[in-house]
Amino acid sequence: NNWKTGDQVKSLDIFVAPEKHVPRGVDKKLKDIVLQKMHKQLVQTELEIVLGIIEDLVQNQNASIHRSRLLFTLAANARSPIAITILRTLIKLSGNDSDAPNENGNRPLHIAAGTMNPATVNILIQSGASRTLENVRGFTPLQNLEKTRQDSAAFSFDFVRPIDVNPFVGTVFCLMTNDVRSKLVDGWLSPRMMHMLTITAEFTWDALQSDDGSTVKFEESKPAPLSECCGAFGVERIDYIPTEVLRQNPEGLHKSFVDGWAIVWEAIMKLLKVKRVPTKTMVKHAIYRMGADTSKWDYFVEKGGKIEYALDALISVTRNVLVDGDDGWEYEMFEDDINEHPATPVDGAFDVTRVKCLEITDTNFMQQPRGPYNHDFGGGGGG
Repeated sequence: NNWKTGDQVKSLDIFVAPEKHVPRGVDKKLKDIVLQKMHKQLVQTELEIVLGIIEDLVQNQNASIHRSRLLFTLAANARSPIAITILRTLIKLSGNDSDAPNENGNRPLHIAAGTMNPATVNILIQSGASRTLENVRGFTPLQNLEKTRQDSAAFSFDFVRPIDVNPFVGTVFCLMTNDVRSKLVDGWLSPRMMHMLTITAEFTWDALQSDDGSTVKFEESKPAPLSECCGAFGVERIDYIPTEVLRQNPEGLHKSFVDGWAIVWEAIMKLLKVKRVPTKTMVKHAIYRMGADTSKWDYFVEKGGKIEYALDALISVTRNVLVDGDDGWEYEMFEDDINEHPATPVDGAFDVTRVKCLEITDTNFMQQPRGPYNHDFGGGGGG
């Protein structure tokens, strides 16, 4: 993909590569004239001139759109209205046949998917581009997208923003068939991930209801020491409540705080069991609808507790299970049940789930929790 290197043409958000990097099969005359015009900001009159040049080259001078470097460049980087217009013109002049490969076997759709450009992916698919053709590595456009995600050094699950996931979401939804999209819950959550999230919620809530395996013993009106609550056999998933929140309760945690934590998990579990996505807003509504002791919930919030901490734990733990095989429950034990649900390209998109469930925006992303936290209050530590 050397054609992506070089000087940036700011007016069109595309890249111009040195001559030596131009792939084979490029119509040099078409490339030279069009890209020369793109070096300056185009007004409408100049855009019409460029489109006229393209049409003349193709219709009267036998220039080839197929394998044109310009077509591949625009497939990757066209985002401005001018670039999109030129891309549409190239596709139209190609006879709506944009599946000619470059020397790596990539079609324009491979390139658009690999750069996570939903606008050009959608244009190419509407023009008839194939979702199933493979490049020389055996990748379809969708697999090219997945490879980009895996290779992205900028990707961070623990700290995500909408801007980090929106290009992927827009691109992958264009590449999915209508049948696959119809299987998603609320239009984005995969059935397999919902099943896994449900298992995590059930295990956590059950552990919070049971004294088995816990060394924390609450006495009436007396808090349990933080060293016990946060120890290896302490309160379930309390390592996802920030240390600074727990430090606001130096005397320890009252049972009402732990009961409030359990109420959050019960609400999450009940939503998942009825195939509802546990967003922060939905969980809050569920808490008041399910008849929980709101005095305990209010106490939990008063002492610094938040729904976001439980959602952080829910998503992080589930991801750990899928990636590592175990974090409170073993994936292998439930694998057959999980795989009964249809596979989708977003089965492992935990960053998307994080943004959606925690309702992360471009203004609040700095406040997202990032557990687990390594609590150390003495007496065995934990976390």
